Amino acid sequence: MTKANVIFYFAFIFALWFLLSCWAWTYAMNVVISFPFAIGAFFMARAGKKIEGPTKRFKIVEGLLLIGCAIALISLVGFMIFN
Repeated sequence: MTKANVIFYFAFIFALWFLLSCWAWTYAMNVVISFPFAIGAFFMARAGKKIEGPTKRFKIVEGLLLIGCAIALISLVGFMIFN
């Protein structure tokens, strides 16, 4: 297994965790349990792209992070409106 593969798998898992947990704004939980993983996935994807070059698999990680950010913002607005 190459270094780029290991970085991709960790970045993918971190981005997936962020996507699944980004909506939890109750008591600002996602600031502790979600956003650190998003930051880690972002920097791992950047490091992987430096090692391997621009490939589609790191764009998957970036897409998951973008979708997670959109969900987090939408859920924050909903949380602020309805509570």
